[in-house]
Amino acid sequence: MDTENVCFICNQNRFIFDKLVEGGFDRHVSKDHNLWCYVFYIVHLEQKDPTEMTGIESYVFEMYHKDDLTWMPRN
Repeated sequence: MDTENVCFICNQNRFIFDKLVEGGFDRHVSKDHNLWCYVFYIVHLEQKDPTEMTGIESYVFEMYHKDDLTWMPRN
């Protein structure tokens, strides 16, 4: 995958962000869709007591364990 020109999270091209968004692609992948935030979120869910999870956390945790990434904002 071309991580230099395509956002890993939303699959949008650098051109779109550089042309239309303040801060461009670099800001988008460092602030809006920082890959490490998603990794840390999964680690957080793995360590959390399932009875203490919110509805969204339970949903993402279940989808993650099914190898279903539809919870991620992909186009």
